[in-house]
Amino acid sequence: MVTIIEDDVWVGYGATVLCGVRIGEGSIIGAGSLVTKDVKPYSIYAGVPARKVRDRFDDPEELQRHLKLVQSKYYGKL
Repeated sequence: MVTIIEDDVWVGYGATVLCGVRIGEGSIIGAGSLVTKDVKPYSIYAGVPARKVRDRFDDPEELQRHLKLVQSKYYGKL
């Protein structure tokens, strides 16, 4: 099994990501978290086990601006 960490991901200090997990583009993993399941794109996860805390962007327009800036494969799709 392969662990996949996509582009524009931030992983906090001391976080552990288990084998076979996919961390979606633009996500943030909190420090000390234990990631046991796939992480959705542009979301924030934290805790043991890691759970979704919130979306990275509250405003859909802000997300679209960011996607355009980073020329994401998700531009116009989320």
